[in-house]
Amino acid sequence: MKELFQDMLDYFNVTKSEFRVVDSNFYHRLSKDNGDLSLILGESYMAGEWESDDLAEFFRKVLGKKIPQSTFFKKHPLESSKIFLKLFKYDTKYYINDVLVNNQTIKLSKRVGEQHYDIPDVLYQYMLDSSRQYCCGYWKPGINTLEEAQEAKINIIIDKLQIPDNVEMNILDTGCGWGGLTHVISKRYPLCNIDGISISKEQINYANKKYKSNKLQYFYCDYRDLVKKNKKYDRIVSVAIMEHIGYKNYDTYFNICESVLKKNGIFVVQTITKPHESKNILGMNKHYTDAWIDKYIFPGGSMPLTELLLTSAHNNRMMYHHVQNLSISYAKTLDAWYNNFTSNWNKIKKTNPVFFTDEFYRMWELYLLSSMVQFEKKNLQLTQFVFTKKIYDGMYVFTEKE
Repeated sequence: MKELFQDMLDYFNVTKSEFRVVDSNFYHRLSKDNGDLSLILGESYMAGEWESDDLAEFFRKVLGKKIPQSTFFKKHPLESSKIFLKLFKYDTKYYINDVLVNNQTIKLSKRVGEQHYDIPDVLYQYMLDSSRQYCCGYWKPGINTLEEAQEAKINIIIDKLQIPDNVEMNILDTGCGWGGLTHVISKRYPLCNIDGISISKEQINYANKKYKSNKLQYFYCDYRDLVKKNKKYDRIVSVAIMEHIGYKNYDTYFNICESVLKKNGIFVVQTITKPHESKNILGMNKHYTDAWIDKYIFPGGSMPLTELLLTSAHNNRMMYHHVQNLSISYAKTLDAWYNNFTSNWNKIKKTNPVFFTDEFYRMWELYLLSSMVQFEKKNLQLTQFVFTKKIYDGMYVFTEKE
């Protein structure tokens, strides 16, 4: 197995400075572990079994590239067969689960809130910008800092919402995070009544303590609970929530948003998207996410396929007017988060050394840098959409401000 893996590294021109095994248990894990290769590589890195002086460059060389199986089968038939069998078993298991199980039910969807967003707050305090925008900034020409990029992102979303001055409107944010976007909207349009919802208790507690007013409120609830509120909205904004909806629930999500949106309302969505459907080793569509990301970072997460989103919107009485791709901005945003995280790691670790261990550091490093490279290579993209109901009377026109 050791020789086979080294041949694979050589095939991708990976140097020892980019991938260096320092614990022989790595090869034992590779031989015996029944998990997906991404899970094996991720868990072994977390355990300190391999190191890299340039983790981003390692990912640039291997992510999104296919291994010519026939080449390695000829040279290493036994070891190659074992790896193929691992992938076959893993993909078969996850494909069956994907077909039979909805991994983003109301109950299961709360996992990501508890595991990812409700961890000790100090991490996000140091990693994110001052408004805690845990989503892609907008690095248009002239933008040089994370703070500026997130402000530009907030501005362009608000501009796309086209909220009129001096008019009272009801506005909904279906994934409000720590409340930064809704706070800015409330300041600019003080007559508006704004509701923000999230499945993270910590985010809702933070937002209510910092921003809550008689016009701005935050609720811990699932988007599927919106119908119980019996309230209509003039504007709806959805930022970084579609990734947690799951393709089996797109119709439900768009149906609910359409039902609570007023006749001439506007619905702005910002989400990570896939440019095309990925395939598993069985040749079937792979809706589920990377195994390591699913286990350690975003349980139940699923990157939407643009085509599926637009089809679901159409099937639920909505139409799109505007689409904008901001992919390279996400690579820059992740790079900024990584730099903030690493430069402040000692401060973060000091606050809770039991939680913020060396293993956590390697896990978070792997998450940020692998994600950054996915956007660099356009394997993942960041897209903004503007939707309305099909019965919308007007003509939506958006011109970006200088």
